Amino acid sequence: IHAGNMEKSIYNHQDAWFSGDPMSNDFLASEGVMYTEQNEGGNEQFILAAGYSGVNEHDIGYAVGVESRFESGFYTPDLITQAGESTAAQQDPTEGNYSVQSIYGEISVPVTDSFTVEAATRYDNYSTFGGAATWKLGATYSITDGLMFRAVAATGFRAPSVSELYGGNSGSFDYLTDPWGNEQDSQILVNYTSDADLKPEESESFTAGVVWEIADGLSTTMDYWQFDITNAISRVNVQNEMNKCFADDLAACETIGITPDGDLSEMTSTLTNIG
Repeated sequence: IHAGNMEKSIYNHQDAWFSGDPMSNDFLASEGVMYTEQNEGGNEQFILAAGYSGVNEHDIGYAVGVESRFESGFYTPDLITQAGESTAAQQDPTEGNYSVQSIYGEISVPVTDSFTVEAATRYDNYSTFGGAATWKLGATYSITDGLMFRAVAATGFRAPSVSELYGGNSGSFDYLTDPWGNEQDSQILVNYTSDADLKPEESESFTAGVVWEIADGLSTTMDYWQFDITNAISRVNVQNEMNKCFADDLAACETIGITPDGDLSEMTSTLTNIG
């Protein structure tokens, strides 16, 4: 709601506000108090892929392939929202794209009738951060027809999305505790931003388990798993950053805006790779 229009509507048209139906859409629209917000957004994905798979005379299964992918996305907030004149906080447009070329191979080898090993590898080359290779090794061992052990070790990664790389600034008035004790209002503007230099999240995993078929149609499983993730994409907690600045951490103070009077004006929370 634009404050100037609200003031004009209330004080110049008190008869309408305090009688009849002052909150009708027709009245609000005529006074410039209400408008229809229009946002636009979309995503596009183009994939060109080719692959070949099969099983040879020794029951060895295999698959190879290549893939080229292009992804783009955009989000355009209403012009009034972009200008910071709506009831919501100010927000900037989002627009960006990236491409990736990939090659992969998989193989499954039955060493014996009861023991099978599997291996897979993949290489992806992103236009945003470069190349990344991943692999997987696995095995299954059947002790009896109803009891099987299995284990898999693998690496992986998650590339940052278009919005994480190119997302427009989005403001929010968050409730925070001012450690300096200067703020009368605990709602402080926090600007949430993206980072075009984000690296992919990386992972290492190991799983192992047993499958026991107790009877026809009845089975139970028990699994152990462990995941280690590095470069996780997340935001640093703004309250923690404020507290660290209060404790004379100068790096944390760089995310905080302070007025000449010493009051908090805003904070910035940027996506980053942590861990």
